[in-house]
Amino acid sequence: MAERPTASARRGFPQPWSPCPARAAVVDSEPGLEWWPAMWILYAVAASVIWGLSYASSGRVIEHGMAPLTFFFYYACFGAIAGALALAAGGRLGDLTGELRALGSDWPWFALALISSAAGTLLIYMAIGEKNATLASLIEISYPIFVALFAWLFFRQNQINTLTLVGGALIMGGVVVVFLANRG
Repeated sequence: MAERPTASARRGFPQPWSPCPARAAVVDSEPGLEWWPAMWILYAVAASVIWGLSYASSGRVIEHGMAPLTFFFYYACFGAIAGALALAAGGRLGDLTGELRALGSDWPWFALALISSAAGTLLIYMAIGEKNATLASLIEISYPIFVALFAWLFFRQNQINTLTLVGGALIMGGVVVVFLANRG
C-alpha cells in the first residue's frame, strides 16, 4: 500500500518548512535527506520538546501571579501575529480564504478544531494554575486515547492495533498512578 501524501502535498502546497514551491523541490531532492522517510516523527518529537519548554515556562509565569486567562490571551495574540508573519513570509497570506473555501462541507470540522484547540489550551493553563505544569501535563498526556476515540466516533477510522492498545493502557495506567500519588 502506498503511503498517503501529506495534507500540504495533496493540495499542492509546499511543506511547512519550505516557504516556496521551488525550495520544496530543492529540499526534497537534497542528498542526505532521503534517510529520513517520515518527517512526521521529527515534527512530533520537536513539538514534544517545545511543548515541554512551553509548559515549564508557562507554569512559572502562572505560579508567579499571571491568571491563566490572561496568559491564554497573550498566547493567542502571539500565535496570530507569528502565524500572519509566517504566512506572509511564505507568500501564503493571500490564500487564507481559498484554503477555507477548499474545505467545502468540512468547514464545521475546522470550526470544531479551532474551538476545541482554544478550549484545550485554556484548560491546560487552568490546570497548571491549580496544581503545576508537570502534573497537569502528565494527566494531559492521556489525550491520544481521546484522539483515537473521536477518530473512530466521527470518521470511523480505526487507528488502533494491538501494540497501540497496549501503549494506551500503559498511558492510562500512568495517569491513574500520577492521580493517586498527588491527590492532595
